[in-house]
Amino acid sequence: MLEIEVLEPNQAPRFRITCAGNPAKLLVLMVYEVGSENPIWVLGPDDMVMSQEVGFSLTDAHPATPEELRALKESADSRLDQFAAEVSEVAYGSSSPGLNQAFPLGVPAPALESGRRYLVFAAGSSEMGSAEFTA
Repeated sequence: MLEIEVLEPNQAPRFRITCAGNPAKLLVLMVYEVGSENPIWVLGPDDMVMSQEVGFSLTDAHPATPEELRALKESADSRLDQFAAEVSEVAYGSSSPGLNQAFPLGVPAPALESGRRYLVFAAGSSEMGSAEFTA
């Protein structure tokens, strides 16, 4: 599990993100206004592209064996880990080495409104965490 500590919870917060006390390896960091389904700010790997499309298709239906599940997790972890960036602290609105602003594109992160509640969510290749704060 990723632990997120919100430092200076105001209009320009910083987030300390750790995993078992060490800097976290992140794939994505998102900030939402509490109650909204859409992020207001997203950091991701250098070539990350935001998309609204979500879809799945079933190619072969059968119950997965424990060995298949373990192999799938190991494969996914190793593939995703190559895109993860080691991060210990991120400032709202700023990029971090290995992570760039994926949303909004081409404009600064929107200002956080004083008194409003926000959720910061972070995910690595196999762990995630979140924290709420009031700006």
